[in-house]
Amino acid sequence: VVEEEEEDTEPPTSDPGAALISKGWEAGSKLRSGGFADRIRLSSEPVLVKFLTDEIFSWEQHFIQSEKKAFVCLRKSDKGCPLCAVGDQARARHMFSVADLSGDEVEVKKLEFGNRLYDDLLDVHEGPRGPLTRYCLRISSHGKNFDTRYVVDTVKDRDLEEEEGITADDVERETKNLKPLERDSLYIAPWETLAEVAETIVSA
Repeated sequence: VVEEEEEDTEPPTSDPGAALISKGWEAGSKLRSGGFADRIRLSSEPVLVKFLTDEIFSWEQHFIQSEKKAFVCLRKSDKGCPLCAVGDQARARHMFSVADLSGDEVEVKKLEFGNRLYDDLLDVHEGPRGPLTRYCLRISSHGKNFDTRYVVDTVKDRDLEEEEGITADDVERETKNLKPLERDSLYIAPWETLAEVAETIVSA
C-alpha cells in the first residue's frame, strides 16, 4: 500500500509527551508496519543536510482535507481519538533533527516524512554508508501525492568541496554546537480541538 504524502502544516509548539510520540527506529518500524524550528520543505531541488542524531521520532497523524491541517492521533491517550472514532484513518509520520546546509546560514530544522522516505533513510542508516550521522545527505522529492518518490544521495567527505563548495571541516565547525530537537518541537492539539473537527466531519 502506497501512502499519500500529506501537506505540510506548521502549528504552534507544545509538549506532546512520550505516550503519543515515540523515539527510536524500533518505534518507527512498528508504525511503518501498522523558539520553534522550521520544517525542511522537500522539492525537486535537492537540499543538503547533516543529521544531528540518528534517533527518530514517530507518531500517527490525521490529515483533514477540509481543514487543510494535520493532527497528531490521540488513540493512545486516556480519552482516545475523536478522529479515529468517526472513521478517519491515521498514517505514520516520522521526524529527524537535521542541520540545513543549503542556505546562507546553517539552521536546525525538522525533517518530517511518511513511510516511503522512512524506508529510504533506513536503507542508508543500515547500509555501508551508515549511520545517518556519518555523512551529509542530499534529499529531493519528485511527483505528488501517490506518485511521490524520493532521491537520497550520500555525499562523502572527500566530495563535499567539489560538489557543494564546503569541506567536512566546515560542516563539523558549523554543526558541532547545534542541539537536536526534542518532542516539544512537535505540536499536539488538545482533545477538544479534535472533537470539534470530528463533529464537522460527521455533520458534513
